[in-house]
Amino acid sequence: MQVLDGSTEEVEAVIQHHQVYGLVDSTKIDQSQAFVGLCYSINKPVSASVIEKTIRDNDGHLTRGAHNRRQASVAALDNTLRESGIGYEGDMEFSAEQAKGRDDHSDDPTINEKIVTPKAGSKKK
Repeated sequence: MQVLDGSTEEVEAVIQHHQVYGLVDSTKIDQSQAFVGLCYSINKPVSASVIEKTIRDNDGHLTRGAHNRRQASVAALDNTLRESGIGYEGDMEFSAEQAKGRDDHSDDPTINEKIVTPKAGSKKK
């Protein structure tokens, strides 16, 4: 935990400077619909419940973001292959799995996702 001893103007200047990089007032985290990397509180510590909720919410944001990036990557590859002139007509399947490491004893779910591209001429389901 970092404590800044300074005038109100100095503290506000530091906060404004870092808000550009994602610093969020801990009282407004519940209203945030985005990943929260850094938060602050003036004159009192950030509560443990806010930190715990933010960690859970961040996990959700990161999981959704990773899923969206995987889908975009597969779509881009599918499009590139279709346009390459090699006769590819779609119907490709990609799997993403996250295996537990040797030291991972957590019961948290791992990634197990399939992304399928449609065959040329078929209707999207």
